[in-house]
Amino acid sequence: GQWAGVAGSNKSNRRVVLNARRMRFDGASVKDMRQKLAADAEGRRDPGDIEVTESGIDQTGASFSSPPTVSASEELDEDVLDFTRFAEILLKKALSLSPESSLEDLVGFLNMTSCLRSLDLNAINYDSDCAVMLFVNIYHCLLQHALLLLGPPSKTSVSHFFRCVCYEIGGDVFSLSELEHLVIRGKLCAPSAGRIEPTKSSEPFKKYALGNVDARINFVLHNGLSSSEPIVPVLSLSTGLSRQMNDISTANIQRALQVDSRKRLVILPEVCKIFRDDFGDDNISCLKYLLRFLEKQSWEAVSWLLAEQGGGGIKFRFRNSGEFLTTLGG
Repeated sequence: GQWAGVAGSNKSNRRVVLNARRMRFDGASVKDMRQKLAADAEGRRDPGDIEVTESGIDQTGASFSSPPTVSASEELDEDVLDFTRFAEILLKKALSLSPESSLEDLVGFLNMTSCLRSLDLNAINYDSDCAVMLFVNIYHCLLQHALLLLGPPSKTSVSHFFRCVCYEIGGDVFSLSELEHLVIRGKLCAPSAGRIEPTKSSEPFKKYALGNVDARINFVLHNGLSSSEPIVPVLSLSTGLSRQMNDISTANIQRALQVDSRKRLVILPEVCKIFRDDFGDDNISCLKYLLRFLEKQSWEAVSWLLAEQGGGGIKFRFRNSGEFLTTLGG
């Protein structure tokens, strides 16, 4: 079942749910989530002093949510929209925290994460832009939460960290590995190596696989390693998803890709090796895919390499993974 331990030889493979501080009847309901949204919109510290109805409108009659920028063809549940806004606020809060943060701020964050338990998973359109924003922000929030609470994993604990550290979301329990590989990347290729994949016991989570993701997601997801992008993106309903993914991919590819024209050497982001099938059949296909995200100087250098001998003779290397960060940058 959803609370079962993760299959494996280690007897300690029990799920660790990090957002179980409050129950739905004790400050973790949909209405409590909307109170926190309203408090954020009003710039108030205590969400308890704002009255919010089930429709998401406070007693003044002013809506606390701005119209989302999503496809007009998408049918979106109002609760899911509000939870997507809430996940954005939650991630911003998580990224503002550090081990030196006050007890009040840490407890406030823990109470906020409990609200995710009230999300109705059956109301989500898993092919929508909204679902991508929701789950990517929740994934990064859980990763930051785990790093703050447990610290960076060691080589011996990394499997437990990604497979067992979880959030309860809408009555189901999702680990970091399940969110990354079965939900967010559920319809893309499996990693060749270098990632902690879920065990076979997690296969039922494939029913939550997002339908509106492509290879750009590789440059959006942070894995907690120092080789990842320096800033964790916070996806927002105020801007179209495709534009955000283009902007994030452009910034991170330009930072990571290096070209030495004299040596005919190209250094690619590590995700191009781990998830190569997302980009094509080989490294040349990957390089052609990345070309669209490069600034003029790098674009010209890569274009010349590809034009000469049909791209033959190009040597490829990949960036190293680096070490686990103590917290994520925001």
